Amino acid sequence: MVIFLLVIIGIIMLLVIFSNLNKDKRRQTLLKKAYFEEYQSHVRVYNDSLELINKTKNIETLKSRYEVINDQIVEMKRIEDMGFNFGDRSANEIKENLPRFINDRIVEMAEYEFSEIYQKKDAYSSIKLAINALNKVQLKLIDYRNSLMEGSSYNNSYKSIDNNINKIKEEVLIGQIKEFIDKAEKEAFKGNANKANDLYIDALFILKKADFSNETIAKIRKEIELKIEK
Repeated sequence: MVIFLLVIIGIIMLLVIFSNLNKDKRRQTLLKKAYFEEYQSHVRVYNDSLELINKTKNIETLKSRYEVINDQIVEMKRIEDMGFNFGDRSANEIKENLPRFINDRIVEMAEYEFSEIYQKKDAYSSIKLAINALNKVQLKLIDYRNSLMEGSSYNNSYKSIDNNINKIKEEVLIGQIKEFIDKAEKEAFKGNANKANDLYIDALFILKKADFSNETIAKIRKEIELKIEK
């Protein structure tokens, strides 16, 4: 009788154990499903943000989406740290590659802005309008440069934007000097030789102070020096 009772108790205990195991298994399945759905929602937001970054021409949109992506990476890593990994790449891998992607995109945006103004600079109805447009783009490029991820491995990104900023500065300088030359020629035409000479001297002073050297600027400088000599 005692043996029979022990057998019954053993069977009940086994049933309880199996029942608990099944409950744990079901709970784990439901938990995995819930975290999978949450992980995928973060992946979707991450991918949508990447797409927006690839399409946008607005640096502020890029910055805000970069923050959104960082938030998603934090949440993806949280889920991974609990033992669930549903992606082809880990959150750490994505985070490691993100700064280079952002920098490359910023450089692309800067190149686009630079190309657009460089193609249009000679089409403006006046030198003043061209200078204003160039200065606006220069400010944009400086903002882009300041938005780059920091680090020695990204030096080429800085160099690329810096080169375009310097080219715009040169174009602005050339435009300003041309304005002085136009005014000087008008004064000379009116017979005001002294005023014309003063304007040429002012233009030459600005050129020397700017310390830019390229073929176009060297040619303009030589022309001004010849005008002053006369």
